Parts: sequence; C-alpha cells; structure tokens
Amino acid sequence: TNTQYSATHSLATFPNKASRVMKELKKEFKDFDREEDLSLLHVYFKDLAMIKYNKDVIYSIEDLIAAFGGLIGLCTGFSLLSLAEVIYFFTLRWWLQLCQEKR
Repeated sequence: TNTQYSATHSLATFPNKASRVMKELKKEFKDFDREEDLSLLHVYFKDLAMIKYNKDVIYSIEDLIAAFGGLIGLCTGFSLLSLAEVIYFFTLRWWLQLCQEKR
C-alpha cells in the first residue's frame, strides 16, 4: 500500500508562545546552555476527520473450493460421488475381479 500525505508548512519567529516549553526544557536539562542546542517541532493535522480502510478476505479457500465444485457440477454433472465411483471402477473393482479369478 502507498500512503501519501499533502504537507504544508509555516514559519514563525523565535521566541514565540512555544518558547515557554523551551524554557522548561532548559531548566530540566542543565547542560544545554545555548539556544541552538534545542529545537521545537509542532505537528498539526489539516483535517480532524480521517478515512479508515478495512481489508477483508472475500473468498476463503473453502469458499473457492465450494464455488469451483459447484461450477463443475453445474457444467459437467460431475460430483465427488462421481469421482469416488470412477476411482472404485478403475481400482478396487478391477482388483476384486483379479482376486476372484485366482480362486
């Protein structure tokens, strides 16, 4: 996914109303003795509303198998029971006939 934001910027002179935060930081961190050692960044959002996207799986594996089986059954008349009969006819029935002939 690609997230894009439109950015705008504005400038203000320093010191301004936010400089009180800088003063409090200077009190907390005594080793910063220069104004150049501190920076302040405010981030504002242009709109308070946002769009939430949800990704859901439309077809799970089970749904795909069911849809495929239903389509084949509709178009060709083939089903799992037909598949079991074909397997029986070509394997088990043939093997049973061989066993009966050997007796």
